[in-house]
Amino acid sequence: MLLHHDRIPDSVYGYVSHDYQLLARCLSFFTFLLHAWLQFVIRFVFPPASSAAGWSLWGMSLDSFAEFSFWVMCLLALEVLVHIMLHWSWVCGVVSRKILRRKGQNRKWGDGEATLIGVGLLAFVLVLLGSTLGWAILSAHGPMGGR
Repeated sequence: MLLHHDRIPDSVYGYVSHDYQLLARCLSFFTFLLHAWLQFVIRFVFPPASSAAGWSLWGMSLDSFAEFSFWVMCLLALEVLVHIMLHWSWVCGVVSRKILRRKGQNRKWGDGEATLIGVGLLAFVLVLLGSTLGWAILSAHGPMGGR
């Protein structure tokens, strides 16, 4: 049975138990370790991709390891997103208090304003990621300049 002091307040879901937070953090840590291990295997066990044809480790090719690593990274990104969602009020508070504070002003942002600032930051980051990905897609070319 959880007592009040065993829980951490969270504005999104009421209270999140320490057990749940520990489980989520451990899962994220092990997902990170798996992704790091896969990247080390790809980098240090296999030769460069241009000469890795026919190479395998435990029946998996370089492409299989790279594909698996991509999906592990997607899982880690989802875990980070859930972590941010569980601490959204803290994110908005830090952004509004620390980043947007002007010298000489000690303005307290309201919850609505802080949330809008946090959503604005999230939108900015997503647009930045999408724009750079689009730029990379448009800039990529194959041999002899073809796509």
